Amino acid sequence: MINSLHKRVLSSIIGIPLVLMAVYYGSWFFLGLVTLVAILATMEYFLILNRHWGAHGKKFNFIRYAGYVGVFFILVTVFAKNGIEVFIVLVLLIMVYSVYFLLSFPKTNLIELCISFWGIIYIGGMSSFLILLREMEIGKTAVLLTLIGIWFYDTFAYFIGLKWGKRKMAPQLSPKKSVEGAVGGSCVVLLIAIPVALFYQLPLKGFSIIALALIVIIAAPLGDLYASALKRKLGVKDSGNLIPGHGGIIDRLDSILFTTPLVYVYLQLYH
Repeated sequence: MINSLHKRVLSSIIGIPLVLMAVYYGSWFFLGLVTLVAILATMEYFLILNRHWGAHGKKFNFIRYAGYVGVFFILVTVFAKNGIEVFIVLVLLIMVYSVYFLLSFPKTNLIELCISFWGIIYIGGMSSFLILLREMEIGKTAVLLTLIGIWFYDTFAYFIGLKWGKRKMAPQLSPKKSVEGAVGGSCVVLLIAIPVALFYQLPLKGFSIIALALIVIIAAPLGDLYASALKRKLGVKDSGNLIPGHGGIIDRLDSILFTTPLVYVYLQLYH
């Protein structure tokens, strides 16, 4: 446990400053980081499918590379603020997958093909909301506070659950997550929400700040549990081992993928 904790801390010391720098500078810096992380997450996703389905050879490589290109263009077109182009990218990607299914019929596993496409929407589509959120007028602060909220929730839920956790929150999906940890992490986020928002001068009223905190404490664990359910269904424990002490990219991105779209929609409606 101590060794794992040391790895977690070391990875955070290296990774968090890089993320904060990209959030601060925004523009192409932030786009580059989000795109790199999304592509790595997509690679992990296809490696999981490869192990689960036993997919191999040129045909599966074609699906995988089409997925990388799709994720890349989703993020770039979102950054360029061309909504209709994002729709076009998705339609073209559907057409590519459909033609591939047609030409390889009846050998192609349709379920595998659909799950592959689902991964592109899950990772590329939901990651794009990080770009949209950062490009808002208060985007730098909004992204920063969203990430801080998720980090605080995850950290305190982990340590409180480790110390006092007795009731399993979802034993079939994630046996180590406890109700006590979730409650503790949620309380910490709610307690720090207004002081942190005031420190960063987020131009929102108290109710809106609490609403954002509630989004974090609801969406973050849901995103985590969804990724756990997906990994269990595909027969893996961690999405990868790229981040020492944390697992894979998807393991670190899952809460962010669920939380950011809701934060963006809320701020669009009420800011």
